[in-house]
Amino acid sequence: MPKFVSFDKLHILTDELFVRVPLSCPLCSFLFRDSQDHLSFDEFGCCVECRDYFVWPNKARWLTGWRPGQETILKFRQNRISVPSYIVRG
Repeated sequence: MPKFVSFDKLHILTDELFVRVPLSCPLCSFLFRDSQDHLSFDEFGCCVECRDYFVWPNKARWLTGWRPGQETILKFRQNRISVPSYIVRG
């Protein structure tokens, strides 16, 4: 059973067994978008975009501890930044 500390209407979870999920991907530093990113983090330690780009093509290596280099991650970040986050309808 989770343990809480309560202040008026604010409840703070204090259970030491609670696993915290970060707000951003430890690999690419982009903010997590949704629950799919959290599920991907639980399984592979990264967001869905990093999982699709880095993990699936290198799954055997990933599971043995391989991670992409900083230069590869930087190129991946630059590519993600250049993709619009909206859809324009004409």
